[in-house]
Amino acid sequence: MPYGESGLEFRRHKRRWWCREPGCPRRSFTEQIPQLPAGARITMRLRDAAGRRIRDAASTVIQAARDLHLSWPTEMDAFRTAAHEVTQAPLPEVKVLGIDGADGRAGNRTPPRANGC
Repeated sequence: MPYGESGLEFRRHKRRWWCREPGCPRRSFTEQIPQLPAGARITMRLRDAAGRRIRDAASTVIQAARDLHLSWPTEMDAFRTAAHEVTQAPLPEVKVLGIDGADGRAGNRTPPRANGC
């Protein structure tokens, strides 16, 4: 992550635990925290920032990936998650629906054609 003129690198070592019970189907697992769930390679905070970088700042996937030192697939997955939040949000209720300029009036510069041609 950028920090002044040099980069700052953060490494988090997740401890691996083993279950001593013979009937345990998992056998081993790693410690988890909400910002770094099991199997995650980046924090949720970085993932959210990466997705918003494309969604809100109009950055390209490759540029955001380069700036944040992430791979293209990681950045694209983050963007899909951020975009899903927007596309799945409920739309406001339509109170009035108008179609302006469809009949050659209201600022439409092209006059309507005869017989719909």
